Amino acid sequence: MLKYLIIFPVFLVGAFVPSHRLWTVDLQLPETEELVPVIAVENTPLLLAMESHGELSPPFECRRGNCLNCAAKLLPGSSQNFDMYLGEFHDMGEDKDRHTFLCEEAKEKGFILTCCSYATGPGLKIAVDKSYEAYQVQYHERFKKKHRAAATAASAVLQTVWAEENTAEWLEMVENQFG
Repeated sequence: MLKYLIIFPVFLVGAFVPSHRLWTVDLQLPETEELVPVIAVENTPLLLAMESHGELSPPFECRRGNCLNCAAKLLPGSSQNFDMYLGEFHDMGEDKDRHTFLCEEAKEKGFILTCCSYATGPGLKIAVDKSYEAYQVQYHERFKKKHRAAATAASAVLQTVWAEENTAEWLEMVENQFG
């Protein structure tokens, strides 16, 4: 009888231990300087962790690392405990983030794409809703001629407006392009 009393509690404890690690990620929302803690499951994009929080409505569009709508920025004092890669490329070693849309200059300035960024340890702190700032680095700072930057910005606005007004058509185009 003692045998079952020992085995049963061990079994119960084992049933509640998660198979993936959990990390707390501190988010700075655009309307406040306050940090909101969110639990991120290992191997799960930060965007999903934010959506799972319940009270947050994080920006996103493609969920594929191709747009900048989900861009966030590492806060001062943040750890570097994250990886950025598209899900199907997670075993590519050092080259794993080469398939994301974010340019090297933006990565060096601390920008990440939450749809394809994963917490890998404690201490990660990010400011969310940084798509405009990421866009500035991605295009405006990289283009030498102001008229090219202005044309690219105008094109992006037109594409966004068209996509919002023609959602079904836009989704079909994206699925055909990447599917």
